[in-house]
Amino acid sequence: MIPPRDWILNFKKTINSNGCWIPQNKPNDLGYVQVMHKGTSYYLHRLVISIFYDIPYHNYYIETRHSPGCDRRCFNPDHLNFGSRSENTKDTIIDKTHFNASKECCPKCNRPFEIRITMSGPNKGRKSRFCRACLNEYKRGPRKVKLD
Repeated sequence: MIPPRDWILNFKKTINSNGCWIPQNKPNDLGYVQVMHKGTSYYLHRLVISIFYDIPYHNYYIETRHSPGCDRRCFNPDHLNFGSRSENTKDTIIDKTHFNASKECCPKCNRPFEIRITMSGPNKGRKSRFCRACLNEYKRGPRKVKLD
């Protein structure tokens, strides 16, 4: 059973300079806070969305989106929105919180990535990162082994 709105509003929190409500609970490895209510574990930010926007908690087609510059632990209803998984991923790339956004070098050869802007086609104007050395090696294809 989902807790009432008062339970969320009276949850122990600190408010930072951004206006984010930061709970005193420790976040998990992904940076989100899980809470227990009557023996059931909930992600706090999803719980707030389901209570304040009247969306079923287990509707996984709807993703929770934080406002730009907002902490992942934040559960302020004014800072949370809902949207699709695609919109949520785009937000993480813009906020530089995506797990690949911090990578500056190729994990395979440790050379820096190059940035390219697509000039034509359906992806015109989009930026992409790639490693020139690994791309050239891939394009050459597998090496042929000479048999004597």
